[in-house]
Amino acid sequence: MTLGIPDGAIQARFQDQGVGISPEHLPFIFDRFYRAAPLNSGEAQSGGLGLAIAQAIAIAHGGTIECESTVGVGSTFTVILPITHPQDAALEAPPKQKLILR
Repeated sequence: MTLGIPDGAIQARFQDQGVGISPEHLPFIFDRFYRAAPLNSGEAQSGGLGLAIAQAIAIAHGGTIECESTVGVGSTFTVILPITHPQDAALEAPPKQKLILR
């Protein structure tokens, strides 16, 4: 993990040396319930919600989350969140949508 503050934003990069994500799956990895691996593959089981939730949180804070991946090399996820000062945050309009997890 690396942290930085480029261009007035906080940038957190998470990198692994895992199996990587195939290019045909990358456009869908932030979709709710999307799983790149079939259920019977023997790979770690998940509900396909983790990245969708991470993206919703980033967006709710005015940020982004991106993924770069190479099969056989690993993946890098980058979260970018704007830096806001308390006085600036008070002037912002309330969010237009709410994140409700049940």
